Amino acid sequence: MSAKQVRKLQAKQEEEPQEAQVDASSEEEVPAAGPRGFAMLASSESEDEVEQPVLETENRPAEKSVGKAAETAEPKSKSKSKKGKKKQKQKNKGSPDVQEDGHDDDEDEDALLSRLAAASDSTAANAVAESSAVLEINRADFRVDRERRRVFGAEVSRGGYGAQSESRKGIAARARGSHEGRLAHHRKLFIIEPSQDEPWPRPEVCAKMQYLDDPGCFDICSTPEHLRVRAEFAGVQALHDPNEVQHFLRLRPFCIEALLILADVCRGAGEHTQAFELLRQAVYAVECSFGAGFNPLVSAVVPGPHSTAWPKARLALPEDGDNSWPGWPWLGALWAYMLGLATQGLARTALEVCKLLLAMQLPR
Repeated sequence: MSAKQVRKLQAKQEEEPQEAQVDASSEEEVPAAGPRGFAMLASSESEDEVEQPVLETENRPAEKSVGKAAETAEPKSKSKSKKGKKKQKQKNKGSPDVQEDGHDDDEDEDALLSRLAAASDSTAANAVAESSAVLEINRADFRVDRERRRVFGAEVSRGGYGAQSESRKGIAARARGSHEGRLAHHRKLFIIEPSQDEPWPRPEVCAKMQYLDDPGCFDICSTPEHLRVRAEFAGVQALHDPNEVQHFLRLRPFCIEALLILADVCRGAGEHTQAFELLRQAVYAVECSFGAGFNPLVSAVVPGPHSTAWPKARLALPEDGDNSWPGWPWLGALWAYMLGLATQGLARTALEVCKLLLAMQLPR
């Protein structure tokens, strides 16, 4: 490097600090150009307005944080109050007020028990009513011609075992003059309704029904005439001859025992129609022998621990099973008649006869 170049560098280095000093002095001497007078006041207000939104924006997060803190503090206070109430209740358990509440609880339990007992009694009464309603007997369902018409039609029912609905009116109308009162009892019959070709009189050689002190209960007792007829039939039965039984029935057409025996003979020989006719005649004799108060269509209260409404048709059955009781042939005739109805397809009428049998034998 030559001497001339060295001098130039030294001169440049000396000029640079001088220029820096001049710049610094110029900055110190020249003041910042700012507003003066009223302009200064206006500028100050504008600066204040600019500063206030900044403060508001700065305060908003703080307010939100305070609100959140308050919201979190409220559930805590509620939970604390609930816990305090629970503690107070636990502390008050030994107090006399709580003992009075205990007495009230006992009274409430007694009331609930009484209500439950009343509800159980009502349910038992309903069950008894339902059980008695099962054996409720409908008079219209005993009519064989009606049931046959319902099952097989009107054409088949014509010329059957009796057009009872129309023939009874004719019989009642003709029961005047020399035969006045002879067939009037047909109006009261509901199991067997004789047809126009069956002017059966009232049987007089059957047992009779007596009303007992027990409400709705009856007993069947023999009469002197009935005992005499049974003794005669016992001699005929010992012969084991169906012709003799048939001859006996010509003299005693309403002997129930003889009718049942001859019906069994006809059934065994395949003569089912004749057997059913004999059974109808036996049931007719049974129905005509019912007592004055015997009415299975009406219910009576049966005394006992659980009073029951029962049809007025109960029989006092012998406890020792005495075979000489005159009521057994009655029940046998109704049973055989029920089976005869069932074999003909007359289920509804057979059901009514079955309910009558149950009402007569139950409760034991």
